[in-house]
Amino acid sequence: MLFDDRDHIRELALRRIIKDRETESSTKRRIFKPPKINFSARDYTEIIVWHEYQVTPPPVLRHISNENLEVMAKDKSLEIVDFPCPTQPVERCVKLVTEASQSVTDATSRDGLIRTKLQSRAEMPNFGHKNKFKF
Repeated sequence: MLFDDRDHIRELALRRIIKDRETESSTKRRIFKPPKINFSARDYTEIIVWHEYQVTPPPVLRHISNENLEVMAKDKSLEIVDFPCPTQPVERCVKLVTEASQSVTDATSRDGLIRTKLQSRAEMPNFGHKNKFKF
Protein backbone atom coordinates (compact mmCIF):
# COMPACT_ATOMS: atom_id res chain seq x y z
CA MET A 1 0.00 0.00 0.00
CA LEU A 2 2.96 2.32 0.53
CA PHE A 3 3.76 1.98 -3.18
CA ASP A 4 0.26 2.87 -4.37
CA ASP A 5 -0.19 5.82 -6.73
CA ARG A 6 -3.13 7.15 -4.71
CA ASP A 7 -2.14 9.55 -1.93
CA HIS A 8 -4.92 8.53 0.46
CA ILE A 9 -3.94 4.84 0.24
CA ARG A 10 -0.30 5.66 1.00
CA GLU A 11 -1.43 7.80 3.95
CA LEU A 12 -3.64 4.96 5.20
CA ALA A 13 -0.74 2.51 4.98
CA LEU A 14 1.52 4.93 6.82
CA ARG A 15 -1.01 5.38 9.64
CA ARG A 16 -1.46 1.61 9.98
CA ILE A 17 2.28 0.95 10.11
CA ILE A 18 2.89 3.65 12.73
CA LYS A 19 -0.07 2.44 14.82
CA ASP A 20 1.12 -1.16 14.64
CA ARG A 21 4.65 -0.15 15.59
CA GLU A 22 3.33 1.59 18.72
CA THR A 23 1.23 -1.40 19.81
CA GLU A 24 3.70 -4.10 18.78
CA SER A 25 4.90 -6.35 21.59
CA SER A 26 8.27 -7.88 20.81
CA THR A 27 8.32 -10.16 23.87
CA LYS A 28 5.15 -12.02 22.99
CA ARG A 29 5.01 -14.68 20.30
CA ARG A 30 2.09 -14.20 17.98
CA ILE A 31 0.08 -16.95 16.36
CA PHE A 32 -0.52 -16.46 12.66
CA LYS A 33 -4.13 -16.87 11.61
CA PRO A 34 -4.77 -16.51 7.88
CA PRO A 35 -7.40 -13.81 7.33
CA LYS A 36 -10.67 -14.52 5.60
CA ILE A 37 -10.65 -13.24 2.05
CA ASN A 38 -13.34 -10.92 0.77
CA PHE A 39 -13.87 -12.22 -2.76
CA SER A 40 -16.27 -9.40 -3.58
CA ALA A 41 -13.60 -6.75 -2.98
CA ARG A 42 -13.33 -4.12 -5.68
CA ASP A 43 -9.85 -3.00 -4.61
CA TYR A 44 -6.87 -4.82 -3.13
CA THR A 45 -7.20 -2.74 0.05
CA GLU A 46 -10.60 -4.36 0.70
CA ILE A 47 -9.42 -7.98 0.38
CA ILE A 48 -9.24 -8.42 4.17
CA VAL A 49 -11.04 -6.67 7.03
CA TRP A 50 -8.10 -4.95 8.70
CA HIS A 51 -9.55 -4.35 12.17
CA GLU A 52 -10.47 -8.02 12.70
CA TYR A 53 -6.86 -9.25 12.68
CA GLN A 54 -3.63 -8.44 14.43
CA VAL A 55 -1.58 -6.65 11.82
CA THR A 56 2.18 -6.36 12.25
CA PRO A 57 4.50 -3.90 10.53
CA PRO A 58 6.37 -5.19 7.48
CA PRO A 59 9.80 -6.52 8.51
CA VAL A 60 11.43 -4.92 5.47
CA LEU A 61 10.52 -1.48 6.86
CA ARG A 62 11.80 -2.19 10.36
CA HIS A 63 15.04 -0.21 9.90
CA ILE A 64 13.22 2.93 8.66
CA SER A 65 12.07 5.47 11.26
CA ASN A 66 8.50 6.82 11.38
CA GLU A 67 9.70 10.27 10.28
CA ASN A 68 11.49 8.83 7.26
CA LEU A 69 8.43 6.75 6.39
CA GLU A 70 6.28 9.90 6.44
CA VAL A 71 8.68 11.73 4.13
CA MET A 72 8.96 8.75 1.81
CA ALA A 73 5.18 8.29 1.61
CA LYS A 74 4.61 11.97 0.78
CA ASP A 75 7.45 12.22 -1.75
CA LYS A 76 6.80 8.81 -3.32
CA SER A 77 10.50 8.14 -2.80
CA LEU A 78 10.29 4.71 -1.26
CA GLU A 79 13.69 3.07 -1.20
CA ILE A 80 13.78 -0.28 0.54
CA VAL A 81 15.86 -3.41 0.37
CA ASP A 82 16.04 -4.85 -3.13
CA PHE A 83 15.16 -8.54 -3.28
CA PRO A 84 16.24 -10.76 -6.16
CA CYS A 85 13.72 -11.68 -8.79
CA PRO A 86 12.90 -15.34 -9.32
CA THR A 87 15.66 -16.01 -11.78
CA GLN A 88 17.15 -19.32 -12.82
CA PRO A 89 19.78 -19.39 -10.01
CA VAL A 90 17.12 -18.59 -7.41
CA GLU A 91 14.87 -21.35 -8.76
CA ARG A 92 17.85 -23.73 -8.69
CA CYS A 93 18.42 -22.95 -5.00
CA VAL A 94 14.73 -23.40 -4.21
CA LYS A 95 14.85 -26.82 -5.89
CA LEU A 96 18.00 -27.74 -3.94
CA VAL A 97 16.46 -26.76 -0.59
CA THR A 98 13.26 -28.65 -1.42
CA GLU A 99 15.21 -31.81 -2.32
CA ALA A 100 17.31 -31.53 0.83
CA SER A 101 14.20 -31.06 2.98
CA GLN A 102 12.66 -34.20 1.51
CA SER A 103 15.75 -36.36 2.01
CA VAL A 104 16.89 -35.42 5.54
CA THR A 105 14.98 -34.36 8.63
CA ASP A 106 17.55 -32.65 10.84
CA ALA A 107 18.36 -28.97 10.19
CA THR A 108 22.12 -29.49 10.47
CA SER A 109 21.98 -32.48 8.12
CA ARG A 110 19.95 -30.47 5.63
CA ASP A 111 22.44 -27.59 5.83
CA GLY A 112 25.34 -30.00 5.36
CA LEU A 113 23.70 -31.66 2.35
CA ILE A 114 23.06 -28.30 0.70
CA ARG A 115 26.61 -27.08 1.32
CA THR A 116 28.08 -30.36 0.04
CA LYS A 117 26.06 -30.24 -3.18
CA LEU A 118 26.99 -26.60 -3.81
CA GLN A 119 30.67 -27.31 -3.18
CA SER A 120 30.55 -30.36 -5.45
CA ARG A 121 28.96 -28.31 -8.24
CA ALA A 122 31.64 -25.64 -7.88
CA GLU A 123 34.49 -28.17 -8.07
CA MET A 124 33.17 -30.26 -10.95
CA PRO A 125 34.13 -29.16 -14.46
CA ASN A 126 31.41 -27.50 -16.46
CA PHE A 127 30.95 -28.78 -20.00
CA GLY A 128 28.82 -26.35 -21.98
CA HIS A 129 28.86 -28.44 -25.17
CA LYS A 130 29.38 -32.07 -26.09
CA ASN A 131 32.45 -31.29 -28.18
CA LYS A 132 34.29 -29.94 -25.10
CA PHE A 133 33.85 -33.23 -23.25
CA LYS A 134 36.98 -35.33 -23.73
CA PHE A 135 37.84 -38.76 -22.34
